[in-house]
Amino acid sequence: MGLLIPAMHSPGQMNVIRYHYAQWRVESASELALALVQDPSQTIQYLLSPARWMYVAGLIGLPLLLAFLSRRSLILLAPFPFYFLLCDHEFFLNFHAYYYQFVFFAGYLGLISFLGRWDVSTWLGKTVLAATVAVNILALIPVAGYFSGLAKGRDETLSTTLHAAFDTIPPDAAVYSPTRYCAYLSNRTNIVIGDLNDENLDLHAKLDKEFDFTGIPPEQIDYIVCDILNDQCGGRLAGFNPDAAKIRAANINRYIHNGQWQVFWNQSNVVILRRTGKG
Repeated sequence: MGLLIPAMHSPGQMNVIRYHYAQWRVESASELALALVQDPSQTIQYLLSPARWMYVAGLIGLPLLLAFLSRRSLILLAPFPFYFLLCDHEFFLNFHAYYYQFVFFAGYLGLISFLGRWDVSTWLGKTVLAATVAVNILALIPVAGYFSGLAKGRDETLSTTLHAAFDTIPPDAAVYSPTRYCAYLSNRTNIVIGDLNDENLDLHAKLDKEFDFTGIPPEQIDYIVCDILNDQCGGRLAGFNPDAAKIRAANINRYIHNGQWQVFWNQSNVVILRRTGKG
């Protein structure tokens, strides 16, 4: 990760190291390594946090233990400490999004190694195999219901029109977008992730305060993307909060009325604002 992140970074783009490791106040992998040596107590606190280990155990469970049965599995777990050093919000957000599949796969490499090393017909082999199957079934039952709900809430028409709308935004324009649509806009050089769900939000002040993390000044933002119903990924109505929706709508109306922003696109409770004077 220390090699790949800088290689993927472009001048003027959000510094991912600085964003994910805000509590260390670093801008590169080398600075992070130095910060760990200078503050060993905080390093140990993050690496041994019971809440984080319980979170990982709740996601991975038994396969996490099986990963330690195979040296090949441990290779996949090598970046583990790197993720445990993330600031709290980024850890709980990104561990599931980015690293979960590697730990899960490592566990099953460990299971394969276990089954190859021991006779499955023994009581130990049968117990481990039965426990693995049972854990998977228990984990899949709620997940199946979740994905069923997502399938029912799909709106291909909105997705297609949104893609087309995003394509009309100039490639060099800086965009302020919620997490929900950051994947649509991830190929852009300048993007700031955020929402409009704070009452009477002063976006200029908010962006100015986050400049150390994003590297993008408020004056550079040309477009604002806002989903009034939900700023997070997943089913739009699953996390719907009517109070937050009213605040987003009020902020949008206020930005338009002050004359600095105008409606660029508006459909199905998704609004794109463009700074006035932009072509």
